[in-house]
This record gives sequence, C-alpha cells and structure tokens, in this order.
Amino acid sequence: MRILFTLMVLLFAVPLGAQPQPAPDFALKSISGENQRLSEYRGQVVVVAFWASWCGECPELLVILQRLHTDIAGSDAQILGVSVDDRDTRAERAAADVAGSYPILLDVKQDVVKRYEIEKIPAVVIVDRDGVIATRITGSAVLSTDYGAAVRTVLER
Repeated sequence: MRILFTLMVLLFAVPLGAQPQPAPDFALKSISGENQRLSEYRGQVVVVAFWASWCGECPELLVILQRLHTDIAGSDAQILGVSVDDRDTRAERAAADVAGSYPILLDVKQDVVKRYEIEKIPAVVIVDRDGVIATRITGSAVLSTDYGAAVRTVLER
C-alpha cells in the first residue's frame, strides 16, 4: 500500500502539461562548517528535505532520511537536509542523531526555503540528474512516502 501511495504521489506531483521547473541553485554552510552547493550534485538525484527543530514531524523525517541514506549508498543519489531554524545551534542539536549520515545544511535566513516556495515544514523536493524538480512532497505524504521507491523511480528516468 505504501509503494502504491508513493507512486501516486510521484505521478500527480507535477500537474499534467506543466513545464519542468529547474531547481534553484543554492549554497549553504553545513553544520560541519563546509559550504555545499546544489549544483555540485548535478548528474545525481538529490533529495532536498526542509525541516526545523520546532517541527513536530521532523525528527521522524530525519530518521527516515537516515535509513534512506543507507538504502541509496553507492547509487547516484544524495540527501541534503536543509534546516530552516533561525539559529545553527538549534539545528545541530536536532540533527545530532543523524550527524554524519548525510549533509545537514543551515538556511538560517530562510532564503532557500523561500526560493523553493515551501509553505509548510517538513517538505521534500526530489531533484533529477539534470537539476529539474521531479517531485515535491508536503503535508502528510512527507512521512508516508517510500523514498527508496521514489528515488529509484527518478534514477530510472
């Protein structure tokens, strides 16, 4: 049932006839201090997950992404967790359990979340190898999506 729901999300994520939307490039500092730019991952499928320490659903999303990180290891896919917390210390504490699994980036000015037009946290955007948004996942679908299947679908395109 979960796989069927995921496929439905992917099929209806972009309205029929809609023009592919390029994913806005961004550069953010990670909690480990390195600068990360989305365009550095061109040629890979990138799961960009927007979250915050104050979000009740976000700890579960971070754990889901940690499992996904293990599942996609060795593939042409990457996860970028983007914290929209206004202080990096809040993001660091909230992400302590997943630190090192995948990059946690700091959008303290919330520039990236605005450019992606994210209206509700958590939200997940999957970007294809060409830097085009393949799907947006928000609301209750964020925690019920089979991200392994979603990433494989985009990888196979």
